[in-house]
Amino acid sequence: MRLSVLLFLFSAMAHAGQVFIYVSDGKPCDAASESELSIFRLTSEQTIHELSDYFISKSQNALLSAAIVNSGIKFCSETEQHKVFEMMLNELAKPKPSQPTWEVLRNYHRMRIFKEEFNKRRRNPNKGKHESTNLAKVEGWY
Repeated sequence: MRLSVLLFLFSAMAHAGQVFIYVSDGKPCDAASESELSIFRLTSEQTIHELSDYFISKSQNALLSAAIVNSGIKFCSETEQHKVFEMMLNELAKPKPSQPTWEVLRNYHRMRIFKEEFNKRRRNPNKGKHESTNLAKVEGWY
């Protein structure tokens, strides 16, 4: 069911633009263009909530899910990036992060702020066994 909804959205986006989430905790950034299908303006806390739901396949909004899975999260400042990427990397402390978690991490792992947060985690001597194992998987992507 979820796959069919996403496939429908992908085909709709091919004709109508893309879906983006603009993350801003302060003054809204105006980076959206007219060709975009949908634009969501969320705070970092709202984005973290949506990601949490997405990671456990509980997301209720198909367009938000499409933005998440298609690297459609855009950040208005580095502050929001640090908060959101820290939350994403927290998922690696779980024994078995969900498949959606891995997909989203792979979509953002090349971003500079993600790498900074990743390297902080990797150097932390107090990380647990599961986190160490999962961080090693991400490290293999570089």
